[in-house]
Amino acid sequence: MLRDIIAAVRDELATVAPLLDGKRFLAQNDVPPRLVWVRRRISPAGGPGAVGGNPRSIGDDLHIGEIHCWGVDEDDCERLRQAFAFVLRRVLRGRSYELGDADIVEQDYATCGAVLVMEVRVRLPLLAATLPSSPTLPAQAPAIGDQRSTTITADAVGFDPDDASTDGVLEAEEG
Repeated sequence: MLRDIIAAVRDELATVAPLLDGKRFLAQNDVPPRLVWVRRRISPAGGPGAVGGNPRSIGDDLHIGEIHCWGVDEDDCERLRQAFAFVLRRVLRGRSYELGDADIVEQDYATCGAVLVMEVRVRLPLLAATLPSSPTLPAQAPAIGDQRSTTITADAVGFDPDDASTDGVLEAEEG
Protein backbone atom coordinates (compact mmCIF):
# COMPACT_ATOMS: atom_id res chain seq x y z
CA MET A 1 0.00 0.00 0.00
CA LEU A 2 1.08 3.58 -0.55
CA ARG A 3 1.13 4.14 3.22
CA ASP A 4 4.07 1.70 3.47
CA ILE A 5 5.98 3.53 0.72
CA ILE A 6 5.43 6.90 2.41
CA ALA A 7 6.56 5.49 5.77
CA ALA A 8 9.76 4.06 4.23
CA VAL A 9 10.52 7.37 2.48
CA ARG A 10 9.81 9.26 5.74
CA ASP A 11 12.26 7.04 7.63
CA GLU A 12 15.03 7.57 5.07
CA LEU A 13 14.48 11.34 4.97
CA ALA A 14 14.44 11.71 8.77
CA THR A 15 17.87 13.36 8.80
CA VAL A 16 16.91 15.80 6.02
CA ALA A 17 13.39 17.03 6.83
CA PRO A 18 10.13 15.71 8.27
CA LEU A 19 7.79 14.11 5.70
CA LEU A 20 4.12 14.46 6.58
CA ASP A 21 1.27 12.55 4.90
CA GLY A 22 -1.91 14.44 4.13
CA LYS A 23 -3.38 17.72 2.97
CA ARG A 24 -4.17 18.76 6.54
CA PHE A 25 -0.42 19.25 7.16
CA LEU A 26 -0.05 21.89 4.43
CA ALA A 27 -1.16 24.68 6.74
CA GLN A 28 0.88 23.50 9.73
CA ASN A 29 2.60 26.56 11.14
CA ASP A 30 6.20 25.41 11.28
CA VAL A 31 9.62 26.47 10.02
CA PRO A 32 11.31 24.99 6.94
CA PRO A 33 12.43 22.45 5.90
CA ARG A 34 9.38 20.25 5.55
CA LEU A 35 7.90 17.87 2.97
CA VAL A 36 4.20 17.08 2.70
CA TRP A 37 2.83 14.23 0.54
CA VAL A 38 -0.73 14.95 -0.60
CA ARG A 39 -2.70 12.09 -2.16
CA ARG A 40 -4.99 13.19 -5.00
CA ARG A 41 -6.45 10.08 -6.68
CA ILE A 42 -5.94 6.46 -7.70
CA SER A 43 -6.27 5.58 -11.36
CA PRO A 44 -6.45 2.01 -12.73
CA ALA A 45 -3.27 1.44 -14.73
CA GLY A 46 -3.60 -2.01 -16.21
CA GLY A 47 -5.25 -5.38 -16.19
CA PRO A 48 -4.56 -8.38 -14.00
CA GLY A 49 -0.97 -8.93 -13.04
CA ALA A 50 0.92 -12.19 -12.78
CA VAL A 51 -1.35 -14.98 -11.60
CA GLY A 52 -0.21 -17.06 -8.65
CA GLY A 53 2.32 -14.61 -7.28
CA ASN A 54 2.82 -13.86 -3.61
CA PRO A 55 1.04 -11.55 -3.00
CA ARG A 56 -1.37 -12.06 -5.89
CA SER A 57 -1.97 -8.99 -8.03
CA ILE A 58 -5.37 -8.46 -9.66
CA GLY A 59 -4.29 -5.28 -11.43
CA ASP A 60 -2.16 -2.15 -11.20
CA ASP A 61 -3.03 1.23 -9.71
CA LEU A 62 -1.43 4.57 -10.40
CA HIS A 63 -1.39 6.58 -7.15
CA ILE A 64 -1.32 10.26 -8.12
CA GLY A 65 -0.40 12.96 -5.65
CA GLU A 66 1.85 15.89 -4.93
CA ILE A 67 4.92 16.45 -2.85
CA HIS A 68 5.23 19.92 -1.31
CA CYS A 69 8.86 20.79 -0.56
CA TRP A 70 9.02 23.76 1.80
CA GLY A 71 12.49 25.25 2.06
CA VAL A 72 14.19 28.40 3.24
CA ASP A 73 14.57 29.56 -0.38
CA GLU A 74 14.20 28.22 -3.93
CA ASP A 75 17.59 26.48 -3.85
CA ASP A 76 16.64 24.74 -0.62
CA CYS A 77 13.40 23.56 -2.27
CA GLU A 78 15.38 22.05 -5.14
CA ARG A 79 17.66 20.22 -2.71
CA LEU A 80 14.62 18.81 -0.89
CA ARG A 81 13.21 17.66 -4.24
CA GLN A 82 16.56 16.04 -5.07
CA ALA A 83 16.69 14.18 -1.75
CA PHE A 84 13.05 13.07 -2.12
CA ALA A 85 13.61 11.72 -5.67
CA PHE A 86 16.78 9.90 -4.59
CA VAL A 87 15.10 8.23 -1.62
CA LEU A 88 11.89 7.36 -3.53
CA ARG A 89 13.91 5.54 -6.18
CA ARG A 90 15.84 3.64 -3.52
CA VAL A 91 12.69 2.67 -1.59
CA LEU A 92 10.85 1.50 -4.72
CA ARG A 93 13.99 -0.28 -6.01
CA GLY A 94 13.52 0.92 -9.53
CA ARG A 95 11.49 3.24 -11.68
CA SER A 96 7.86 2.37 -10.84
CA TYR A 97 7.21 6.07 -10.31
CA GLU A 98 7.13 9.33 -12.27
CA LEU A 99 7.95 12.83 -11.10
CA GLY A 100 6.07 15.67 -12.75
CA ASP A 101 6.90 19.31 -13.30
CA ALA A 102 8.00 21.22 -10.23
CA ASP A 103 6.46 24.64 -9.63
CA ILE A 104 7.92 27.03 -7.10
CA VAL A 105 4.93 28.89 -5.75
CA GLU A 106 3.86 31.23 -3.01
CA GLN A 107 1.29 29.48 -0.88
CA ASP A 108 -1.15 31.05 1.56
CA TYR A 109 0.27 28.88 4.32
CA ALA A 110 3.92 29.80 3.63
CA THR A 111 4.61 32.94 5.65
CA CYS A 112 8.34 32.45 5.20
CA GLY A 113 10.53 30.49 2.81
CA ALA A 114 9.53 29.01 -0.54
CA VAL A 115 7.42 26.04 -1.61
CA LEU A 116 8.04 23.71 -4.53
CA VAL A 117 5.05 21.59 -5.57
CA MET A 118 5.66 18.53 -7.76
CA GLU A 119 3.32 15.80 -9.01
CA VAL A 120 4.25 12.26 -7.99
CA ARG A 121 2.86 9.10 -9.64
CA VAL A 122 3.57 5.72 -8.07
CA ARG A 123 2.53 2.47 -9.77
CA LEU A 124 1.60 -0.26 -7.28
CA PRO A 125 -0.14 -3.62 -7.61
CA LEU A 126 -3.78 -3.95 -6.59
CA LEU A 127 -3.70 -7.03 -4.40
CA ALA A 128 -6.32 -9.74 -4.03
CA ALA A 129 -8.20 -9.21 -0.77
CA THR A 130 -9.21 -11.47 2.07
CA LEU A 131 -12.71 -10.49 3.15
CA PRO A 132 -14.13 -10.77 6.69
CA SER A 133 -16.23 -13.86 7.39
CA SER A 134 -18.89 -11.87 9.25
CA PRO A 135 -20.26 -8.35 8.80
CA THR A 136 -18.37 -5.51 10.45
CA LEU A 137 -20.06 -2.70 12.30
CA PRO A 138 -20.25 0.61 10.41
CA ALA A 139 -18.17 2.35 13.09
CA GLN A 140 -15.32 -0.14 12.74
CA ALA A 141 -12.72 -0.34 10.02
CA PRO A 142 -13.48 -3.35 7.81
CA ALA A 143 -11.13 -6.27 8.30
CA ILE A 144 -9.95 -6.43 4.70
CA GLY A 145 -6.43 -7.74 4.31
CA ASP A 146 -4.03 -8.65 1.53
CA GLN A 147 -4.26 -12.23 0.31
CA ARG A 148 -0.82 -13.72 0.76
CA SER A 149 0.52 -17.25 0.61
CA THR A 150 2.59 -18.51 3.51
CA THR A 151 6.24 -18.90 2.63
CA ILE A 152 8.23 -21.56 4.46
CA THR A 153 12.02 -21.55 4.54
CA ALA A 154 13.89 -24.62 5.73
CA ASP A 155 16.52 -23.67 8.27
CA ALA A 156 17.78 -27.16 9.19
CA VAL A 157 17.96 -30.51 7.42
CA GLY A 158 18.18 -33.78 9.32
CA PHE A 159 19.23 -37.19 8.04
CA ASP A 160 18.11 -40.58 9.30
CA PRO A 161 20.91 -42.90 10.36
CA ASP A 162 21.67 -45.90 8.16
CA ASP A 163 19.42 -48.91 8.62
CA ALA A 164 16.63 -46.85 10.20
CA SER A 165 14.01 -49.08 8.60
CA THR A 166 11.85 -49.12 11.71
CA ASP A 167 11.28 -45.35 11.95
CA GLY A 168 8.14 -45.41 9.77
CA VAL A 169 9.65 -43.22 7.04
CA LEU A 170 10.08 -44.80 3.61
CA GLU A 171 13.42 -43.86 2.12
CA ALA A 172 15.36 -44.81 -1.00
CA GLU A 173 16.22 -48.52 -1.20
CA GLU A 174 13.70 -49.43 1.53
CA GLY A 175 10.71 -51.45 0.54
